[in-house]
Amino acid sequence: GAPPQPLSPHGLREGLLVNVGIYGRVCDGKGREHSRGLEAYVARHGGRKMLYSQNFYTEDEFWGRAGPEWRATMFDEPAYRTLRRRYGAEPRLGTSPPPPPQQQQQQ
Repeated sequence: GAPPQPLSPHGLREGLLVNVGIYGRVCDGKGREHSRGLEAYVARHGGRKMLYSQNFYTEDEFWGRAGPEWRATMFDEPAYRTLRRRYGAEPRLGTSPPPPPQQQQQQ
């Protein structure tokens, strides 16, 4: 069969993948709160909210360190870091260290 793809929507396990999209604006000013609730609900039920939407995971939730319900469904940090190194993506998206201070030229 195909090699496992742990960072893809279907890479966690074989079987049915349900992809639900919720569109529109939350007009009560609680969009973040509703999104956090959905993220927790999906994790408790063995799923994960994909990254094409606005997400509010904590770092521990994102990497599956926030508890067993998160560990079973979220992203594999070592696999992610390995792929970033393999494909030269390490210095992108805020993962690179800050540049060294520029040295003053002596005149």
